[in-house]
Amino acid sequence: MGYSDILPKYVSATGGEVYDELAQADIERAYARAIGDARNQYTLGYAPKAGIGGYRQIEVRVRRPDVKVYAKDGYYPLPTAR
Repeated sequence: MGYSDILPKYVSATGGEVYDELAQADIERAYARAIGDARNQYTLGYAPKAGIGGYRQIEVRVRRPDVKVYAKDGYYPLPTAR
């Protein structure tokens, strides 16, 4: 039905990673790596000023060397409540 490649596309768009191991030892290593990654993450958030709708681009910068940044390219804001 055309959905066979949806996971890699979703992973790429969200900064994730696909683990496709099948053997128990490989699964355990992948799980340990995922847990290690989750323990060393930060979640950033902000409240933008109200303004014109439309796509808003995001750029995240860090000053530490050897740090990977996974972030969306941007977002569409939710409509404001009236």
